Amino acid sequence: FVEIWMDGAKGSGANAQDYDFPRWFETIQKYEGRAAGYPADAMLFGAEAYSTVYWIGNESGLSNEETWSKVVVDKTSNTLDRNHPQGTSYSKGWSNGNQWAVPEADSKITSGWFWGNSKKTPATMADLANRYFSSVGYNSVMLLNIPPNNQGSVDQLILDRVAEFGEAISGTFATNRAAGAVISASEVRGNDIAYSPANLLDGDPLTYWTVEDDTTSGSVLIDLGKTTTFDVVSIEESIEFGQRITSF
Repeated sequence: FVEIWMDGAKGSGANAQDYDFPRWFETIQKYEGRAAGYPADAMLFGAEAYSTVYWIGNESGLSNEETWSKVVVDKTSNTLDRNHPQGTSYSKGWSNGNQWAVPEADSKITSGWFWGNSKKTPATMADLANRYFSSVGYNSVMLLNIPPNNQGSVDQLILDRVAEFGEAISGTFATNRAAGAVISASEVRGNDIAYSPANLLDGDPLTYWTVEDDTTSGSVLIDLGKTTTFDVVSIEESIEFGQRITSF
């Protein structure tokens, strides 16, 4: 299992119970984590200080424009602070948090989490596109609920919309309009070609441009060489080293 969701819901009026959460999480990782020979532990959602995935704060699939992959946890009190300002519908995370955690934006493709005769119409492409750019585009993982019907299958109309959505995402990023452009940077780490700004244009997610350790800001200039029309700019951080960028 890649992710295990600890929802935390229980019926109203239910008696309070004490759970041995550390034992739960130890058991999960014993069979689904490094202890079981996997390259990484299972991701945990809703596991308080043990969480490595956190809720975005709403069920509309929308993230804050500035969303961080860090939270503040206290293992002693088993608490997690995902920075959800009062009066807002977003959990923003912390740029200076002490634990990595993936922000997850959950939403549903129909009007309900479960299928029903009055809630089986799929969301429009415009709605789904807005959710995509307001979740994935803002550093969150988009989780889209697809409900089975009362026959144990998924409505063809819903399947068609899912396929259309997937094709739209692929098509949006199919053409790299910056490929072949002339690019320069304010500096390059060690003047090493391995960190060349040209890496930003090669379409390879494993290559990157970076600066010296003591540099706290940097910039690149991309000259497309001609007038070009585009509507999407994709900028990503190389997260193999954690989250280091704190402003943009």
